[in-house]
Amino acid sequence: MTHILKISSVGVVLSTSFLLAGCMSGPTFNGADQSRSYEARHPITVEKQETSLEISLDNNGGVLTQQQTAQIKSFIYGYHDKGADNITISVPETGLKAAPARIATKRITEILDGAGIEQSQVNIETYMPTASQAGNIMIAFTKLAAKGPDCSNKWTENLADAYNNTAWKGLGCATRSNLAAMIANPNDLENMRTMGASSSERRIDTQDKYILGQASSAARDDQETARATQ
Repeated sequence: MTHILKISSVGVVLSTSFLLAGCMSGPTFNGADQSRSYEARHPITVEKQETSLEISLDNNGGVLTQQQTAQIKSFIYGYHDKGADNITISVPETGLKAAPARIATKRITEILDGAGIEQSQVNIETYMPTASQAGNIMIAFTKLAAKGPDCSNKWTENLADAYNNTAWKGLGCATRSNLAAMIANPNDLENMRTMGASSSERRIDTQDKYILGQASSAARDDQETARATQ
């Protein structure tokens, strides 16, 4: 009986050792998909995306409201950073709203000009409104957008059954999706930004003081004190 208990104890110790070794060995990557990093398995792509804004022309004679003006400014915000194509303004050619639309279009072009968008980047076209169409003004352009991975089908695995410590399908997917949503300028994913001119004023001032034998550090106020306590 004592002999059997000793064998069982050894077996428990060995089993425990194998379990600890498995927990401490870190993730293992089996197969071609497992060997790639989570950035490669969940890529962020840059795609062209069409975006538009409809301006409703009510009985205001083509005068834009403050809310509509704010909507247009918000719509074109960061236009230059989005790698966008030219802006297209679609105006009704006929109908009761044709004349007010021309007045509103002139105001829209003034807003675009104030935002630094050149006239050559704006295309104005007309369309024939049908009986079901309201005859409003449409502002549209195609921009670059960062698209994150689809994580909807990445959470089907039971992580409690991952005895080999293999990386699960959803590892890093949510992180990459959140990163894509936070990218302000999709061009940064494809092209490096041009460095601007450096500020040399402080460097020249420090060098001049060094030549004259003066202290180059910032002046310290006599009232600046510090005390360390236990």
